[in-house]
Amino acid sequence: MITRNRAIQLIQASSRYEHMTTVATLMYYMAKLLHEDHQLWELVGLLHDLDYDRTKQDMSQHGYVASEILRDQLPDQARYAIQCHDHRSGVTPKSSLDKALILADSLAHILDRLSEPITLDLVTSMVSIPLVDKPWLVQNMKRSHEIGIPQQTLMNLVVDIHRKMQRWVRVCPRCFSPHISSYTRGVWSWATHRYQCHDCQYSGTNFVEFRLDEFERITNTN
Repeated sequence: MITRNRAIQLIQASSRYEHMTTVATLMYYMAKLLHEDHQLWELVGLLHDLDYDRTKQDMSQHGYVASEILRDQLPDQARYAIQCHDHRSGVTPKSSLDKALILADSLAHILDRLSEPITLDLVTSMVSIPLVDKPWLVQNMKRSHEIGIPQQTLMNLVVDIHRKMQRWVRVCPRCFSPHISSYTRGVWSWATHRYQCHDCQYSGTNFVEFRLDEFERITNTN
């Protein structure tokens, strides 16, 4: 199977590079939430638009060309997910991987439109109101229930990933890992925003936040 480094090399010259890396990040964390193969899901996110610059004039071919390029480098289920992530290909999504990629692709389009300041309410409103140029985004949000991730959990994930994109990182106070996700416990005004570390499984509210350059300096020193 293709390595992550090789996948990044393949997409570096693409006009969709930033979008693909955002989708890959979303796929990585969704796989963690669902106890799926996070390495495979991240690769699918990285490579899903590999053929975009080649097929953008005929989107019915989008996904097919990438699947052929990756024939001997990804398993069949991963290549199928790439084929069906855009509705214009006419391929029907079936597995959780297929539906998660469609969802991550849609969430990444929303992230592309966000700038500081960002709030949970802002993200929630953006997935509820059809966008003029991308009316299918709202419909795709329903995929979250199909794969077993509550939409509120996904909204928290979008907020966290946006902060990472803005050069901030939140880390686990126990093991100092940046591989964490957020969730909400409770309902309405009694809800509590909490975080969980994917490495040591610590869960709580007091997760420390650093500027990315400061975090890298600290970890390199240690």
